[in-house]
Amino acid sequence: MKRALIITTVSGFLQQFELTNVRLLQSMGYEIHYASNFEHPVYQKECDYEKLNITIYSIPIRKNPCHICDNLKAYRMLRQLVKEKHFQLIHCHTPMGGVFGRMVSIGLRDSPCIIYTAHGFHFYKGAPWKNWILYYTVERILAHRTDCMITINHEDYEYARHMRLHNRGLIACIPGVGIDLGYYGAPPSGISRKMLGIPENTLFILSVGELNYNKNHRVILRAMHLLPNQSIFYGICGCGSDQYMQELLLYAEKLGLNMQFRLFGYQQDVRPYLAAADVFAFPSYREGLGMAALEAMASGLPLITSDCRGTREYMISGYNGLVVPPDDAEGFAQAILIMTDIGVRREYGTNGKKMAQRFDKKYTEKRMKHIYQECERRINSVAN
Repeated sequence: MKRALIITTVSGFLQQFELTNVRLLQSMGYEIHYASNFEHPVYQKECDYEKLNITIYSIPIRKNPCHICDNLKAYRMLRQLVKEKHFQLIHCHTPMGGVFGRMVSIGLRDSPCIIYTAHGFHFYKGAPWKNWILYYTVERILAHRTDCMITINHEDYEYARHMRLHNRGLIACIPGVGIDLGYYGAPPSGISRKMLGIPENTLFILSVGELNYNKNHRVILRAMHLLPNQSIFYGICGCGSDQYMQELLLYAEKLGLNMQFRLFGYQQDVRPYLAAADVFAFPSYREGLGMAALEAMASGLPLITSDCRGTREYMISGYNGLVVPPDDAEGFAQAILIMTDIGVRREYGTNGKKMAQRFDKKYTEKRMKHIYQECERRINSVAN
């Protein structure tokens, strides 16, 4: 049987984002293997890998390249795995997973077809110069080991087009993993704000995603601090390091907002919170695309987002929400004030649902099927 290996840095990534690709590969006759760091999960969505016919390998890849010992061990383990299993295809994700996935087959006689999905290059317009020196250089070099490079936004696609891939490989742009419009358009019934611990008669602002500095949650708290007389409540669904969460709670307390702010933790089903919310906030410094914001749009919520590479794929300020520079607390405060008008929220929310149609998962699935078929043709041509 043909074998495909999926590599990610953090475990949980596969069930969160890649199950459609797993099903596509299985339908093409591939046996699926998954290598990731299962000791440091980020996404806590449960998954029965055995039931899905996926063989898993715990590899100590670390997100931070400075964890040299763990990453060297991970590289040796992955290389041995690739030697033993003779994979026909490797699909790698996330920066360090992408690095290892493209290096492990160097020097092997039977080199697999390498697909790399860039979920947002670390170099981009406005990125620090050190990002360009390090990450851009690495991507240019590793492009020579890449048979197919997939991006999820057009800015990254333009950069990828100027890289030289192995055997003039395929470069593609897809609309992320796609949205299940039926799922997010049908919130569960019978759940009230009171049940979720959200005060009634407030403007409820919601964010969803991993808790880290890049997500820039503090700017929403600063904006709320500039609006002391407004009835506003801010909640976040997601998890992160204990240190960051504690810092966020202490910051809210320092601003006198501890009664207007809550961390709801990781939620396998965020639809009740989306249904209860009035506005979705997405103030990140950097995004490849931003599936959480797209899912909120599909749910009919108006958005307040930062102006960054990912949000430019779907945000039109004054149409489906409002766009603000990421460090502009006053701008976010003004956006929140505008969103207190229920008529504005309804208009933006309706327009957002229309915009979300462009990101239906059926388009991603169709595109990925074509990509896998093209890669298989390349595999067969080499074999013959």
